[in-house]
Amino acid sequence: MEMLVWIALGLIAGLFISRVSRHTDSARVLDLTLGVAGAIGGALAVSSLGFPHGAARAVAASLGAAAGSFALLAADRVIFHRP
Repeated sequence: MEMLVWIALGLIAGLFISRVSRHTDSARVLDLTLGVAGAIGGALAVSSLGFPHGAARAVAASLGAAAGSFALLAADRVIFHRP
């Protein structure tokens, strides 16, 4: 269930960045893909820190998912100089 939340957060972040940047459809797909990949990576990184199971871990992983998705999308913009 947590992974579905992470994927949803990644999709939301990718859609948000795509709307703000006014991207075309092909760039929007890349934004959504990078958002989901960053969310899963960020959530897994935070989950490996050793939080106990329960609500604290779920909240921390969700925050990590949001941060990871925005970080990967920002890195894409910086590295490839996309608007």
